[in-house]
Amino acid sequence: MDWMAMHELTGQAARVERLWQQFFSDPSQWWDKRFDKGNPQAPDFKHKTTKKALWINDRFSPSWLQAKLATLTQQPPQQLSSSSSLSTSRISSSQASRTWEEFFSDPSQWWDNRSDDKRNSRFPDFKHKTTKKALWIDNRSNPPWVHARLAMLQCRIVKMEQLWQEFFSDQSQWWDNRFIKKSSKHPDFKHKNTNEGLWIDDWLNPPWVKAKMATLLLGQIQSDGGLRTRVPDSFGYGNNVSKLCQVGRLKEALHMVELMVQQNTQPPINAYVGLLKGCARRKALAEGKQVHALIVRSGLDSDIFLGNMLVDMYAKCCSVLDARKVFNTMPEHNLFSWTAIISAYAYHGEGEEAINLFKQMQQKGIAPDKVVFLIVLKACVRIASLEQGKQLHSHIIKSGFESDVYVGCALVDMYAKCGDIEYAQQVFNHIHERNVVSWNALIAGYAQHGLGKEALALYKEMKEEDVQPDHVTFVVLVKACASIAALEEGMQLHSEIIKSGFDSNVIVSSALVDMYAKCGCIEDAREVFNNMHERDVVSWNAMIAGYAQHGLGKEALALYDQMKLRGVEPDNVTYIVLLKACASIAALEEGRQLHTYIIKSDFQFDVIVSSALVNMYAKCDCIQDAREVFNNMKERDVGSWNVMIAGYAQQGLGKEALALYEQMKQKGVQPENITYVVLLNACARIGALEHGKQLHSDIIKSGSESDIVIGNTLVDMYSKCGCIEDAGEVFMKMRERNVVSWTAMITGYVHQGLGKKALYLYEQMKQENVQPDDVTYVVLLNACASMAALEQGKQLHSDIIRSGFESDIAVGNALVDMYAKCGSIEHSRAVFNSMRERNVVSWNGMIAGYAQHSLEKEALALYKQMIQEGVQTNNFTFVLLLKACASIAALEHGKQLHAQIIKSGFASDVIVGSALVDMYAKCGCLEDAREVFDNIIERDLGLWNAVIAGYVQQGLQKEALALYEQMKQEGVQPDNATYVVLLKACARIGALERSKQLHCDIIRSGFESDVIVGTTLVDMYAKCGCIEDARNVFIKIDKRDVVSWTAMIAGYAQQGLGMEALGLYEQMKHEGMQPDNVTYVALLNACASSAALEQGKQLHSDIIRSGFESDVTVGNTLVNMYAKCGSIEHAREVFNNMHERNVASWNAMIAGYAQRGFGKEAFTLYEQMKQEGVLTNDVVFVVLIKACASIAALEQGKQLHSDIIKTGFESNVYVNSALVDMYAKCGCIEDAREVFDNMRERDVVSWNGMIAGYAQQGLGQEALTLLEQMQREGTKPNEATYASVLSACSHCGLVDEGRHLFDSMCKDHGLTPTVDHYACMVDLLGRAGCLADAETLINEMPIQPDPVVWMTLLGAARNHGHVDIGRRAFDSVLKLEPENAAAHVLLSNIYAAAGRKDEVPQIRNEGWHEKKAWMQLD
Repeated sequence: MDWMAMHELTGQAARVERLWQQFFSDPSQWWDKRFDKGNPQAPDFKHKTTKKALWINDRFSPSWLQAKLATLTQQPPQQLSSSSSLSTSRISSSQASRTWEEFFSDPSQWWDNRSDDKRNSRFPDFKHKTTKKALWIDNRSNPPWVHARLAMLQCRIVKMEQLWQEFFSDQSQWWDNRFIKKSSKHPDFKHKNTNEGLWIDDWLNPPWVKAKMATLLLGQIQSDGGLRTRVPDSFGYGNNVSKLCQVGRLKEALHMVELMVQQNTQPPINAYVGLLKGCARRKALAEGKQVHALIVRSGLDSDIFLGNMLVDMYAKCCSVLDARKVFNTMPEHNLFSWTAIISAYAYHGEGEEAINLFKQMQQKGIAPDKVVFLIVLKACVRIASLEQGKQLHSHIIKSGFESDVYVGCALVDMYAKCGDIEYAQQVFNHIHERNVVSWNALIAGYAQHGLGKEALALYKEMKEEDVQPDHVTFVVLVKACASIAALEEGMQLHSEIIKSGFDSNVIVSSALVDMYAKCGCIEDAREVFNNMHERDVVSWNAMIAGYAQHGLGKEALALYDQMKLRGVEPDNVTYIVLLKACASIAALEEGRQLHTYIIKSDFQFDVIVSSALVNMYAKCDCIQDAREVFNNMKERDVGSWNVMIAGYAQQGLGKEALALYEQMKQKGVQPENITYVVLLNACARIGALEHGKQLHSDIIKSGSESDIVIGNTLVDMYSKCGCIEDAGEVFMKMRERNVVSWTAMITGYVHQGLGKKALYLYEQMKQENVQPDDVTYVVLLNACASMAALEQGKQLHSDIIRSGFESDIAVGNALVDMYAKCGSIEHSRAVFNSMRERNVVSWNGMIAGYAQHSLEKEALALYKQMIQEGVQTNNFTFVLLLKACASIAALEHGKQLHAQIIKSGFASDVIVGSALVDMYAKCGCLEDAREVFDNIIERDLGLWNAVIAGYVQQGLQKEALALYEQMKQEGVQPDNATYVVLLKACARIGALERSKQLHCDIIRSGFESDVIVGTTLVDMYAKCGCIEDARNVFIKIDKRDVVSWTAMIAGYAQQGLGMEALGLYEQMKHEGMQPDNVTYVALLNACASSAALEQGKQLHSDIIRSGFESDVTVGNTLVNMYAKCGSIEHAREVFNNMHERNVASWNAMIAGYAQRGFGKEAFTLYEQMKQEGVLTNDVVFVVLIKACASIAALEQGKQLHSDIIKTGFESNVYVNSALVDMYAKCGCIEDAREVFDNMRERDVVSWNGMIAGYAQQGLGQEALTLLEQMQREGTKPNEATYASVLSACSHCGLVDEGRHLFDSMCKDHGLTPTVDHYACMVDLLGRAGCLADAETLINEMPIQPDPVVWMTLLGAARNHGHVDIGRRAFDSVLKLEPENAAAHVLLSNIYAAAGRKDEVPQIRNEGWHEKKAWMQLD
């Protein structure tokens, strides 16, 4: 067996042992299957929840298993199948004791399974009817007193059977209290002597009692009335039936009537009336239908009175269709019949049918009474039909009921609820005798229309007319205060309620609880709640809802538990409020428990409760559970569909939301405005423009386009989908626009980067007198921040102060951010300091502002202040601070933050982890970065990107690419950011093949059309020298932005293709793309590299027109371009005209002078630079030192050296290398060597400079010695090194050393010789007189020799008087440079020296004779 198999078996044994340990820790969580499994392969134990299985005889079972099982059961296996097996040890002793106490407190709530033939002895002996709790008599966990109390209970059962036998043997000895008892606790029969009591519904009764009672009743009827057609009610049977119904014994009363009918004895009509009333009262539809069947069987179905009662019963039992059937079959109808059926339709929401029936009633000539008018007015309210209400008002006037106070109140209520509050006021004014109900109706009307202040004013008027308010008045007024958050008025009302004595009214107190909660005073709400003497379910609901509204979900759930302990049964509203509370705090487990209670309470079919369940599961991220509840709903209204659609939308599942919408339409459910709002938001979130347009079409068809909320959402959707023109069109067509509409449109402009248009729209908004709100100001401040519009931001700040929003915390935070991003960190801090209230966002904003301005120390200091003030940090705080540490490489601060992160519990936060990785990487601690990365268990894409970027930043490109492969293996899909970082890594190391593989991955991932990835690909190919590949990628980018064009232009410029870069610039302008400052920099560099002065001047004109002339980077590049194109005057003119100059500006101008040979001017400008207090950098010194070297200005060079020491640049490797070169070229080789030896760090340039110095001074041996030292110290020589050493060998005649070095260059160091190296070798061989070898070397060159190589050989031929080689070298020079005059001079000298002056060949060159004069030699 190999080690891998052994490892796997060991792991399996360990897993089985852990499972057995879990089993013995709590055996009650496992099913014991040992003695009833049908399949021998089935497990012995199975976990009730996880379904994990255990086998006793498993080969992986631990050795201690059998002994542990024996101690657990302490019974032989054959006994474990009884009720005392492990399966019956389901509860602990304390749990068993509590459950048995519950059983003995009310045994009627438990099923007794003992007398049944239990198929399995493991089944319980008693089982609770509701909670399903189970009890076993022989359970070893039972308390010792169980058997004794069960025996006592059995004695009671026997005793009860004896008493019933006594009762039936002689009823005259018992009082019959069934119809006179006031409490259900009182007995139905009581013995006249012994006072023993009997209850017909007692669970201890023998099963034969009810049957015998029915027989007894029938015997009484027959003995009293005989077999007559109808029993006269002189015996009181009808009254007795009614009394039974009144006390809730509906089934018993129905049984009495059924027995009479079965014996052909006709019950009295009042018995049927009592039954129908009882069924209506208890909404007992099934029993009502039985009564209806009995009426038909008795032949009384044509009785108009019973017909009316049947219509009323069916209506109250919510079966309008049955009510209508009865109504239609009635032979005649009276006013009560019409009233009953109209009422049925009105109260079940079918107002139009109620009104139609009212009209039919009038057509039949039946005059309505005020009750009918009241019912039909309510029907008008139900369907919000103002026109029908007005017509009814006309009928009321004609009928003379207008002066009736109740009808007047109903009219006020109808007009108010139908939206015509003014007409409601007019009706109210015409009521002659206004009572409290009239006032309540109008006050409620104002309150319902959100006119809380008017409602309170009307209440004052009511008091002035000495009308005393009742509890309804106070309830309505308190609700009005709640709706407008009028706390002061609410407290005043509370005081009057106490004075009026209504504070003990449960409805009023519940309204007060609700009012205080909605006004934000949750403590006052709780105080009112606690002081209530009586609380109903509404009171509890109000308090629970108050907690839920304030985000105190835990308190709401705790109050629910208290409610249950008090014995208050929750209703559907309770569950709806609690589910909302769970949703608000994502309390999934509590939500699931509520779901269980809802099922037990039979509320799972309530459409609103089910909708609340869907919402709860969706907001707790359990969308599958939400859908399951939705699918199981027997009935769904539009609200149910809305909630499920919203659930999908909230989870970002826009496609599923839209699919459900289509299904909704197929089911014939008409969407509401909220449906469209939710769906449009879903489209906006996923950018589903086409679906959004289809929804827009549906909205137009449904006539909802004029709804202001839908209009606002359409504007938002089009904006977020990138169609700002469509958003503007919707906005302009809106008939009514509120602050939300304007804010939505402004937000759209801001999101599209159109800040100026957003600010213009704001001005227009003010002109139309629409007052901005806090959201408007936040959006506008973000616009100013995005385009650094400081002046507009200051103007907004003034508007904010005038509007009173300065104290708003969100606005304050936005101001802090705006000033910071606009470069005014002082204003930002001033706003921050002036904020009365600051949250973590405020602190984060200020910290971010400091970090953006590179004031990292201030950011860290502010964090310390934040901690001192006790402000709780969040993950974003740490992310900002870590970025600040990264930017200044503050490793110690970063480590301290890391420790604080661990203490704060954010170590596992993936966003913080990414910031930590980035910080450590930028501080050079890649090992720490990797450790953080490895310790995070759940790594997301952002974390992978951070660690890959860290490796790239540290120059470890290969490791970054390897990490990318690991990332793919772990199933993490890269995004555009990943590819951008990796492509930059490839570009940096010139890894063309690896880049092409990445390109393939990009195509497979679908990111090729991504503008950022495409642009990076262009840049990568350009830097790798594949300009054609770069161009191909550029062409394929769908939406090219200015960055894409700039990348391609820069690519051409880098490859020396300046004309192509300028041509692309013309194409860019032709396509309407505006260049930015980076584009102009790239183009100016292209002009500089190809010395295209005229094109550079044209670009300068374009720059001025585009407004980029003031950009300091553009200005610096203009200086450089003019200098390199030879127009130093233009360069100086641009430099002088720059409003702002940085050190790079001075560098460019000084370099320009130096490059053009104006050393003095360069030094003069350097002095001016110092006088103006501009801090120099290494670049300035390098440029000036090179200038000194070029003109051998030793004194100036030494002065520069002194300045370098003063400014602390003496340790800079580039500056030192330039000093070495300068001293060498000025002939001070000792000074050069001294600088070289004092260098702490040397690169290849430093070594090359010193070697070149020795070569220039003819110190070949020293040059060779330094080369050996260079190699010993681990610095690899490059092409320039060998050029200098070969030059040194040439000057010193070290032929053998030179040959060896030339061969070593290729063989030992893999360097390919360039033309310069060949020229050095030709010079070396030529000086040594080895002309034939030199000519052979040239002829064998793998590259084309340039004129310099041939001229070197020609010079050597002159020096050694070799005519033939000189002639061949001369011919080769002329092929490459026909006008090379120096070649003619050298050849003439060769012939002259050889005494063959007359043999100088005729040269075919038109300009030759003009040059003869200075070519003649003696």
